[in-house]
Amino acid sequence: MRRFQSDPACRVFLGQVKAAGTAICLDAADDVAMVEASTVPGDNYQAYSRVQNVASPQPITVSWLSVPNSADERLQAAGYENYEISNWARPGHQSRHNLTYWQNLPYLGMGAGAHSNFAGRRFSNVLDPQQYINLLKLQQRPEAESEIIDRVQEMSETAFLALRTAQGLHLPTFEERFAEPFASFAGNRLRTVEEAGLLEQEDGWLRLSKRGRLLGNEVFFRLLPD
Repeated sequence: MRRFQSDPACRVFLGQVKAAGTAICLDAADDVAMVEASTVPGDNYQAYSRVQNVASPQPITVSWLSVPNSADERLQAAGYENYEISNWARPGHQSRHNLTYWQNLPYLGMGAGAHSNFAGRRFSNVLDPQQYINLLKLQQRPEAESEIIDRVQEMSETAFLALRTAQGLHLPTFEERFAEPFASFAGNRLRTVEEAGLLEQEDGWLRLSKRGRLLGNEVFFRLLPD
């Protein structure tokens, strides 16, 4: 790695996606190819972000080389659908529990350590069961942490969570929910990734393209509140 970073004669560096995501910093590279026998979406996004976000003096091109007979291909052949970036299911058997998260809908969690998202707040209960019981006996809220979710944050999270799904973000529903068109909310923030072909729009739905599903973080971070 040291030689690749400092010696112009060293033109090629081979490393794993996992290493790219957690350890190395390719600020001497101008073209990076990611090759891995297995695919873990979280590792891929971390590696891509690490490569793209370094203080490089030149633009960096990142290519992903798919390995034949991958888990994606095997699951598709077995009749499973990739309904969310890291979730597969047979048609009609998607997890309703998980879809609640991807649609950014309210939910209440009961019991020690449970998490909730309700009435503009995200909060979690204490982990220790006995402490949880004692607080309830004292008629006190058993909350360990709490966060207020403002309108802009809710809009941002609703958009990028929906874009994690194969179905994507339904633009009329977004506008009805927030009384503001998505185009107005996003402004010019997605222009770069649209021009790069990471997004596609059809019949009122905005979704990641096939390439965009590999590079989703490039879209998601642009939707985060300033």
